[in-house]
Amino acid sequence: MAIDAVVSWDDGRRESVTLSNVSDDGCRIESDVEFRIGERFEIDVPRLGHMKAQVRWAFAGSAGARFLLDGEGEQR
Repeated sequence: MAIDAVVSWDDGRRESVTLSNVSDDGCRIESDVEFRIGERFEIDVPRLGHMKAQVRWAFAGSAGARFLLDGEGEQR
């Protein structure tokens, strides 16, 4: 199952992506964007809402993201 979504970074960048392998813990992101392991962002899924996430693995064309719990995504 593929879901269209938008990834947003704190600096204002936004990119359209496709999500797959979605679970309670995370998802696979398919995109031309080069994600970096450890980077954090927000995923906006139409009709489902916003989720904070962090990249756990990344390859050309895809990345794996773990959803962050409230407060977990805060910088210290």
